[in-house]
Formats: sequence, C-alpha cells, structure tokens
Amino acid sequence: MLTDRAPSRIRKATTADCDAIERDVNAVCQEGIYLVPSRFVTPPLWRKILAAGGELDDDLIVVAEVNTRVVGQGVLKEQHRIGEQYVDEVLMALFL
Repeated sequence: MLTDRAPSRIRKATTADCDAIERDVNAVCQEGIYLVPSRFVTPPLWRKILAAGGELDDDLIVVAEVNTRVVGQGVLKEQHRIGEQYVDEVLMALFL
C-alpha cells in the first residue's frame, strides 16, 4: 500500500530481483487482459543485463520499491533503430 510516509525509490535491478519481476508480471499475465502470454519467464537478455548490475550497453532495467518491496519494473532502451528511424523506448510497469 502506498502512503505519504512509505519509503519508495527507483533503482537499477539486479539478479536478486528476478523472482519478484517474474512474480509481478505473471500476476498481470494471469488476468488475461493486458498481456498476451499466460506466463512470463525472464528473457535471456534480461538475465544478462541483471547479471551486469541492471545496465548493459544501451539497456537499463529498473525496479520500483515501496517499503523495500518490489512493486514495479521498467526497461529503458536508449535509441534503438526501427527501419530508418532511431527511437527512444521506455517501458514501465507498476504492480501494486
């Protein structure tokens, strides 16, 4: 639960966050509304990024915490190419 006094922060994710990320994304997958797969497994690239401390090349994975509990995750990619265009991509999901 969010309160005005609850300590919260966004930080780089680590391999220790893998279970929490999978748990939270799977909870949303099971609702069958917002995400197509019925089960989320951390992709190999994400595991590589997490093992590198949350940041690798142009990829960054972050987690949102409230009272030290992971309540969301985000994937930030800096300028990747789609066709002839470079696009900044920011994906953030908050699970409460």
